[in-house]
Amino acid sequence: MKKFFKVIGTVLLTGVIGALITEYVLKVGTLGMSNFKYLIIAGVVLGVIVFFVSKRKVSYSIAVFIGALLIPYFAFGVGQIDFYMVDDNLAQGITVVEVRPTMDKIVFGTPDKGDVAVWSGPQTLQLHPGENRVKLGRFNIPADTYKGGMVSIGDIQVDIKADLTIMTDPISGQSIPADRYEEAFSNIKNRMTGSVGGFNIKLMNSALNGSVGTFTISVGSMKQPLPIPEFKYPGMGGPDITLDITLDEMGKPDPSKIKAIVDMPPGVGGAFPSMPGVEFN
Repeated sequence: MKKFFKVIGTVLLTGVIGALITEYVLKVGTLGMSNFKYLIIAGVVLGVIVFFVSKRKVSYSIAVFIGALLIPYFAFGVGQIDFYMVDDNLAQGITVVEVRPTMDKIVFGTPDKGDVAVWSGPQTLQLHPGENRVKLGRFNIPADTYKGGMVSIGDIQVDIKADLTIMTDPISGQSIPADRYEEAFSNIKNRMTGSVGGFNIKLMNSALNGSVGTFTISVGSMKQPLPIPEFKYPGMGGPDITLDITLDEMGKPDPSKIKAIVDMPPGVGGAFPSMPGVEFN
């Protein structure tokens, strides 16, 4: 019986220490399935080390391995809410070189104190489609009851490249001949402006170098509601949150389709009701 409690204690200790290290020392997110493979690797490595240190006691090696897999669940309880932003490159025939959102402020609503700022900027991010997930920091949320919120964005600028040698004429479906590059470039410029999701897109600059057109567009300032249901926050713990920018076929961001991805411990996200603009992962 004494050995049983030691093994259970090893599981719990590994999970708690692992959660504290990942959250407060390494400061990396461990919630969600995307990081689960790294926890498996860490569990195997730690299990092998414990196997030899404990003079080949398999039970403790298994306990450490299980504890490593439980790190996301302990991190959900003792960690802080990390905040990230990514972009989703949906462009067809267009290369999005960089997306630069400038985040100003994020507030949560309270029943009696009005809006409470849980993150403050401004901070401009450099996002490269399909390559990075940029961390903005952590929410500072005092213990209270919250409902609803707002993301204030100063601007979203996008650098876009159009290679006319691989693009096709939208009418004929044929390749664009070299003597029509100027015309095609002008047509693309016209498509880089206009209204997307109720926001006016501005063309900051553009240039044609041979067969390659480059563009920088700007969305301008906006406020994005957060459809958060009423919840009581104890002052610690919680999921990690990522804001996902959606780009249209020309690489233009649609602020009305900015989505919040909520990273929960594996198997937990499905227990939450669906909400517009929110994806539980």
